[in-house]
Amino acid sequence: MKCSCIIPAFGRDVNVVEETLLSLFSLEEEFFSNCTQIFLIDQNITPLKIDLKLATWPKKYLERIDYTLYCGKCKSVQLNLENSENSENSNNKIKFLHIISLPPSTTIAKNYAIALAEGELLLFFDDDVLIQKGTIDSHIKIQQEYSNAGFVCGREIIDPPERGRSNFREFLAALMENFISNEKKRLQESEYIAERYVGRVTKQSFFLCDFNQDINGNGNGNGNRNGNRVIKINTIRGCNASLKRAIFEKSGGFDENFQGTALREESDLCLRLEKMGYTNYYTDKALVIHRRQLGGCNNLSKSYTSLISKYECELLFQSKHFKDKSFIFFFIRLLPLTMENFIRTWGISAILLLQFVYAFFKLQRH
Repeated sequence: MKCSCIIPAFGRDVNVVEETLLSLFSLEEEFFSNCTQIFLIDQNITPLKIDLKLATWPKKYLERIDYTLYCGKCKSVQLNLENSENSENSNNKIKFLHIISLPPSTTIAKNYAIALAEGELLLFFDDDVLIQKGTIDSHIKIQQEYSNAGFVCGREIIDPPERGRSNFREFLAALMENFISNEKKRLQESEYIAERYVGRVTKQSFFLCDFNQDINGNGNGNGNRNGNRVIKINTIRGCNASLKRAIFEKSGGFDENFQGTALREESDLCLRLEKMGYTNYYTDKALVIHRRQLGGCNNLSKSYTSLISKYECELLFQSKHFKDKSFIFFFIRLLPLTMENFIRTWGISAILLLQFVYAFFKLQRH
């Protein structure tokens, strides 16, 4: 099963992006024997100047890479790389797509790259992750083993840890889990969850997620020692995921109405795949170290524009999938975002909360 890697890039330091690409190349045969393409979709106004220090790489790998720079829909420009033109395997290409869309949009970027993709399997990575050994093999194995697989999501270890979920969100997540204890019991019986929720959007529209779970006993001694367990989920973390291209095309792709931060665009597609009869899975054997560097479409800047974008995306997601639910659930779901930004925005986040909850209430009335 040949793969195409999809990596949107925006606002990162070029060294961060290079390290992500180098982590892929460091997989050596695991990468080169499975991946026919990498699409790095550069949405910066000034194109990234990628320097992968190619002289340090073994010749047997360099000869299998054809570097081509694609600038939007303009003609391609061939970069200088010794032996690339005489490569024995010219199908292996790393394509740098420079797309300037205003404002930057990860949904547009990914849809655009996937339209050009040739691989049967799409691998999605963020531009600030370090892909670990076995990750690509694990994605391929599960996608082949489970014919009904939609998204397969891998494990995410956030480093440094302080860039992970805040104590306040942990507290609210615990409250929400108690609030839906009956649903949790049903899901446990169906083996949807491990020790904690992995990736779950509940019937009340609450998000309860922990994508750093050792379910196969790989890291901390917990989990299943057989090493082949997967968990059914209905939302993913897009920094480490895979999806068959044929299924992606059937789904209609990412909804480009999710703009700006594009918050919930992957969850939206997960739920749509579930309605189509596919099952989304989590495996801890596909592992990335997520450094959550400054930049990216999910934290364009700590600005009111970014904050409003998050509320707009939350409203779109709620209206598409949970329009029949009480606006109170929507209020509770937006509360962590509001409280975390309350002091920084001089209380304006609370006004935005009321504004968007009222907007959802009006949608329900029509």
